[in-house]
Amino acid sequence: MLEQIFAQAYPIACRAARVRSTAAVAQTVILPMEREDVEQEILTGVWKRLPSYDSKRGSLRTFVELIVASAYASALRSRRKQRRCGGLEHDSVRDIDAGLVALECAVDIQAAAVLLTKRDRRIAVLLMEYSPAETSRLLGLSRSTVYSGIRRIRVAFMKAGLRPCAKAA
Repeated sequence: MLEQIFAQAYPIACRAARVRSTAAVAQTVILPMEREDVEQEILTGVWKRLPSYDSKRGSLRTFVELIVASAYASALRSRRKQRRCGGLEHDSVRDIDAGLVALECAVDIQAAAVLLTKRDRRIAVLLMEYSPAETSRLLGLSRSTVYSGIRRIRVAFMKAGLRPCAKAA
């Protein structure tokens, strides 16, 4: 009986996971290279919770869709936590001229800033020192407007060749 439920749920879960991960890549919430990992996390969540399915409480499609939505939100939360950058190790920086690194960074940021509107540049500058909530208060904008700006800033940085850093070990 359980094998039959798994066989029926698998195509539903695969399609739902693919749709959500495709949307996340399109909205630059996740990187294209992370898409498959997110889909696997979603399918694992479905696999773990499928034995608790009760046909008397609802359809299999509804049950799977709810699990996918929950697993998708979980996967995105874990991705956001992993993207935090750690400090550079002393050994890796020792031989690099700090002035050159600062200059390269300034040039890269300037290339990305050209792609931004004046408001998004102001948001980006404030986000270097303040949280999104504090930035919204300082600029007199709603938080959702600041988060929309963050998405546009992220796209501009990616177009300028800047990528999120890897998780610090």
